[in-house]
Amino acid sequence: MGAVNIQFGYRGHGNAMDSSCVFTKIIVKSPQQGFTAPCKEGLVFISRKPIDIQKTRRFDGFTRADFDEYMKTINPTDVGDENPVAWFTIHQHKQAVVSVNERSGKYVLIKLLRSEHEEDNIDIQYIGFIGYTGPRSFASRPQLL
Repeated sequence: MGAVNIQFGYRGHGNAMDSSCVFTKIIVKSPQQGFTAPCKEGLVFISRKPIDIQKTRRFDGFTRADFDEYMKTINPTDVGDENPVAWFTIHQHKQAVVSVNERSGKYVLIKLLRSEHEEDNIDIQYIGFIGYTGPRSFASRPQLL
């Protein structure tokens, strides 16, 4: 069984200033009962442009150790587009909350790598995104007169 790729695109609110958002966490949940192959492991990609799935196929057989070793070899500014930004493991049919360190983007690719059991499919119950969009302001320091 190969990896299952699911690509999402941020639509915004229709104005030019709202063309991307900032992702802080991604939630991936496997079904708990009644399914043959709940998702166990996967990768997250985030980009400002559509992600070319063909260019991400080299990660299809990755393990956690492969991911950790690969991340040591790339420049942190190159993470994204066709490079993964995070790894997730779902333990005991529960959910994984994946921190993506406030990564800005418009497209997210979730690459489901393997399931709990060797099957011809990978079952997933839920994928959710946490983050924000729009301008942010920060309190300024008081000025001395």
